[in-house]
Amino acid sequence: MTVQDLLQLLPSSFIKVAAGLGGLDREVKLVGIMDAPDIGDWVKPGEFLVTTGYPLHSDVNRFCELIIHLAQADCAGFGLKMRRYWNEFPEEVRALAKELRFPLIEIAPTINLADIVDAIHIAQKSEATAYLGGSLSLSEFLLRLRNGHLSYAQIRYWANEYRIDLNQPIVAFELKHPMINQLPIGRCFEEVFGPDVIVHHTMEQSNLSVGFMSFPHRRTTPLILNDIPWQWGTLYLGTHGLSLFDYGSSARKAEVTRYVGSVIRPHARVVTYDDIAPFATLRTSLDVERAHSIVEKTILPIVEYDQQHHTDWLPTLAAYFDMGKNAQEAAQVLNTHKNTVMYRLNRIQEHFSWDLSDMPTTFKLYLGLLFYRLQHLPVD
Repeated sequence: MTVQDLLQLLPSSFIKVAAGLGGLDREVKLVGIMDAPDIGDWVKPGEFLVTTGYPLHSDVNRFCELIIHLAQADCAGFGLKMRRYWNEFPEEVRALAKELRFPLIEIAPTINLADIVDAIHIAQKSEATAYLGGSLSLSEFLLRLRNGHLSYAQIRYWANEYRIDLNQPIVAFELKHPMINQLPIGRCFEEVFGPDVIVHHTMEQSNLSVGFMSFPHRRTTPLILNDIPWQWGTLYLGTHGLSLFDYGSSARKAEVTRYVGSVIRPHARVVTYDDIAPFATLRTSLDVERAHSIVEKTILPIVEYDQQHHTDWLPTLAAYFDMGKNAQEAAQVLNTHKNTVMYRLNRIQEHFSWDLSDMPTTFKLYLGLLFYRLQHLPVD
């Protein structure tokens, strides 16, 4: 295996050749992690060294000496994780590597150095399935991929086995429908997103289908909008425009979208992570006492009134806000008449001395409603 082969095992967006292009044909026999300044005394021919850069202590001269020593020892190359201790390879080091035809590789800060070590270990064991302890079905592969239990090399291997293009853009989804087992999901996606969409199912529960869709003939995913004509349950989407390597990340975002979106946008047919991201952040950093204080002053009085008088003031106010203060659409959501909605809103204003046309008042009530919902998120 050469350095060039090693680079093919990792997502191209995570690595960059900084210098030494002429040495990409150097043979890689093993990968080591640099954890001591004097590691140059212990390296072996064919070793590809990776590091956060901490052992070099921002010492450019020592860095140059190390590169000379590694090249003389017939090592394969040197990978540096960016933005931890070094923002880039020093110019002197790059010039030296170019002269020595010794590859220098920039590694993205998000990548785990252990994954690089794992990638080459797996690749060196041949392309047999034995390194996974047996074969993986497509559903098992996708489930492990979603849960982050596969290395980059394993992802490449199994994606190739199941003819999944690693470079095609994907977006994770969670589809909630009361009769999910009877729903022709593939046909539903084709009808909305076009005939070139490919749907991969990771798992299916009683009312939930989890997976991702990909677009092999497009460079990017289509623009995800809330007015997508979706009519089969509720579709929750994670981050989009990512590759298969990032499916786990997009899947986690899709799960958060369902979890938060089910109460933040309860009447929507399609909810994207972009729709709920501010509320998800708000929930994780919520000052519980302050939020509860706002809820006590805005929403709880309505809740108490509804309980005492068997009214539907809170559902009406919530639907009114959810539908952009459109009484007609709120009436449709509530399955009632527009005049009924207006009557209830007027009664709310009269009883609590609120003016729903006043922006500060509306803001406080809507903020209270959001906090109330975030405090009462369902667990499913």
